[in-house]
This record gives sequence, structure tokens and C-alpha cells, in this order.
Amino acid sequence: TKNGGTGWATKIPDANMDITGIVIDENNPAKLWICCTGSSTSKVYLSKDAGNSWTDITGNLTNLGFNCIIHQKNANDGLYLGTEVGVFYKDTTMVNWISYNSNLPNVRVTDFEINYTAGYIRAATFGRSVWESQLYTIVNINENELNNSLSVYPVPAKNEFNVLLSLKTEKYIRLALL
Repeated sequence: TKNGGTGWATKIPDANMDITGIVIDENNPAKLWICCTGSSTSKVYLSKDAGNSWTDITGNLTNLGFNCIIHQKNANDGLYLGTEVGVFYKDTTMVNWISYNSNLPNVRVTDFEINYTAGYIRAATFGRSVWESQLYTIVNINENELNNSLSVYPVPAKNEFNVLLSLKTEKYIRLALL
């Protein structure tokens, strides 16, 4: 609906899929994400035009059984996806979804709530209670701090190398290889 519920239209990307979660960008009501399941696949879709067209953003996720989705405002369109095997995260700076299991179980997640004041996401599970974790954030590290806390070895490396990061932070840290 675009008129407060007076009129409704069906706008789904695939008639063979059941929508299991929907979230709307609170700053742009024409932008929404859905997660779906079907007889053979599970998908995650994005619409930027109130459901008139859809983009499949499932990416690297396999058919995990997608149960719920939530959008983290002011975080590069950060999305948390509740699956049968835990939580996955993706934002617009990332190519692939990542497993987000910091203090979260690898079990069926059925619902999410975000507490922005405390900086936490809460995940409801099927039979395993409610779990809480810090929101995914990108940690900005200044060069001097990084020089004193990051070690890469062996040097030179051929096929594999190790990264040791010794920072005193409780934030979830993502390293990108460029």
C-alpha cells in the first residue's frame, strides 16, 4: 500500500516463494527488503521502488531457510538475516554476506529487535531463548594504533599468511584485503 492501507497491490518477486520477513527503510518507504522461502530455494530481495521491481541480493548464501530480516539504520543499509543456522550480515560496502555469530547461537533465528540506545541487536530463537550482541560496526583505526597492533607473518608469504591484531576493543572488526 502507498496510501495508508486504502488500496493494496500484490508485489512479489516470485509467486512460488513465501515471504518470511519484510523490512522497510524508515528514511525511504519505497525501499524495502524481503526474505523468502520456497520449495526449492531461499532468497533475499531488495526493492527500491515500493515493490515494482526486485533485485536478488542472496549472493553467497545457500538455501539456509531464511526466517526474518532487519535493517540497521545509518549503517550503509546494514541487514541482519535470521536463518535456520544463525545470523548473517551484509551492508552496501560488502560483496558477500558474513556469518554474524558474536554472542549469537548457530540455531534457528525467528525474530530481531535493535536497541539503538544500547547499541545491541537481540535475536529470538526457536527453543533457545533470546540472545544479544553488539551491532555490527566498522571500527576506524588510526595508522599509529594499527602499526603498533597489527602483525602479518610470514613475510614474504606465498599462499597463506597470518594476521595478528591486538587491539583493546569489543567491536566486531572486519579486515579487507585490497
